[in-house]
Amino acid sequence: MDTPASEEDGATIRVIRRLAMQDLVRARTVFIDASPRGKLWALQQRDDSVSPGHHTLPLRIVGTGTSESAESCVEVGAGETRVFRTKKLGWKKFSMAPLGIFFPDRLAPRPWIQLEMEP
Repeated sequence: MDTPASEEDGATIRVIRRLAMQDLVRARTVFIDASPRGKLWALQQRDDSVSPGHHTLPLRIVGTGTSESAESCVEVGAGETRVFRTKKLGWKKFSMAPLGIFFPDRLAPRPWIQLEMEP
């Protein structure tokens, strides 16, 4: 498990959740290196201290089984902050989502949670 680094040599991963209509009232759990770090509600952001180096970051709606983002890989240097934001699915994928109940392999948008790193 990752131990928090001191401020001088530590690094930070920041996740910002935008307001998207899908799953508005459900929290997403931030995982860093397969460890849950905390929940993120609509319009919130959280900063997690990590050691410099390579890390993985998915967001999940725990308990749903398939509602998660693709796993992002990031290299963070000492003193750096890497910022990730959620983004909308888009009207086409969102409107087709209810049909995913009947045809999950063809019509359920995957990944359900969209996450991108800022440049």
